[in-house]
Amino acid sequence: MYSFLLLAIPAATLCYCFSHSEYRFRNFLIPVLTGMMAGILAACIKEFFIFSVYIPKGSVPGNMLHLFKPTFFPCLALCGLLTFFSKDDRQYKATALFPLISSFYAVYLPYTVISGPESRSFFLLFISPVLTLCTALSVQTAVFLIGRKVLSCGWKSSLPYIALFPAATAVQPAIHALWHCKTGGILPFILAFFFAAAALAFHKGVSEKISFQPQP
Repeated sequence: MYSFLLLAIPAATLCYCFSHSEYRFRNFLIPVLTGMMAGILAACIKEFFIFSVYIPKGSVPGNMLHLFKPTFFPCLALCGLLTFFSKDDRQYKATALFPLISSFYAVYLPYTVISGPESRSFFLLFISPVLTLCTALSVQTAVFLIGRKVLSCGWKSSLPYIALFPAATAVQPAIHALWHCKTGGILPFILAFFFAAAALAFHKGVSEKISFQPQP
């Protein structure tokens, strides 16, 4: 029952790492292990220090705001960790961001689903891992765009672009909130499909066009 939930994100992370032939797989070991350790730490904090179980209620915006926090803040923290503590070049940092974030959720997402009150839900077991992967791709795409704008125009001119980061982390909570509130019937599934298609398309287009490698 939990096979897809447990294996989808690790499998996608491995495929991503092996697809980047400019790096060896061992180059991604530190981001992967760091993400997994951060996921274990977050799960332990939630298990032993945050005793309440979230039960969705109220409006879609209220639920979205609650679900936005565990999406936005881990992604922001992991981006900051990679940006300020890694001494690697910009291209590697941008490339390693996806396995860093996905490895975090490879641990944290199964914990939150299995320990939650709706652990047998089709949406949480099958759609949620896909949405999580798409969020990781969207965050990486946003970082590519923000980074390129900052390097070319400076921070002041890049401030509007920074809004891409919270926007990239807001789609998944919005779809989850619609599903939790039983709003729109199959609308959350339709939106999940379009989000996945858009995330893949934009990531492919942006990652192919933008490079942080020094120009000869």
